[in-house]
Amino acid sequence: MKNYFSVLIFLLFSLIKLHGQSLTKRAEALKFLKDGELAKAFTEADAAVKEDESNAENWYVRGLINLESNNSASALEDFNKSESLKMNTAELLLKKGIALNNLGKHKEAIIELNKAEKIDAKNYEIFYNRALANIEFNNKDYAMKDLNKTVELKTDFADAYMLRAEISFDEENFKLCILDCDKVISLNPNLADAYFFRAVAKGATEKDKDAISDFNKALELNPKHDEALNYRGSAKFLSGNKKGACLDWEKAMKLGNEEAEEKYNTYCVAQD
Repeated sequence: MKNYFSVLIFLLFSLIKLHGQSLTKRAEALKFLKDGELAKAFTEADAAVKEDESNAENWYVRGLINLESNNSASALEDFNKSESLKMNTAELLLKKGIALNNLGKHKEAIIELNKAEKIDAKNYEIFYNRALANIEFNNKDYAMKDLNKTVELKTDFADAYMLRAEISFDEENFKLCILDCDKVISLNPNLADAYFFRAVAKGATEKDKDAISDFNKALELNPKHDEALNYRGSAKFLSGNKKGACLDWEKAMKLGNEEAEEKYNTYCVAQD
């Protein structure tokens, strides 16, 4: 009996030591992840998994690092393993949804994000990533509902306003597009696409001079924005500035913009 208890105590302390070692390595992995040192983070997380494969947190942390390293397939495997070990949190389901979205499995992503919402209906990332998945299915109404919820929960999330502006433009709701672009610019004045979409929306409402000003800003931030060059060329052309239009279309054409090439050949070459 004495030997039995001695073995039991030895095994208990060995187990505690094992958990302690994997916890330390997991903590180190998270620290490296936060600092952006992904290779070091993976080494520590992988060691934690190998030391204690029964710990769901170890698999989850390694999954986070794989996801951040753009290795979504491996991340999904880690998250599934974590879930099989009875981990059931909104964060895990969210990360699974993100990994599935990255892999083009948008239907499966929506299923995981729906489950995440049931656990935590106040996490803006759940709604934003579900919006991304719905856009892939061209479910713009559902995407807009999720984006509305996203900005309700996080009012300073520029990416959500930007995505909503793009959908509004596609739906020819130019007023809302401009309002959302205004919001994006107030939050992130260095985002070229915000000026680009605001410019195109202004152009659609016959505010060509205002549009050109925004195209100028978009191109200041991203000189190789071929769409901005193409549309600015059109705005200049409509304003009577054919020479300026042709210069923009020529630049856009050299960047591979086929629409600009067609306009250049039609208005700048054929008629000269």
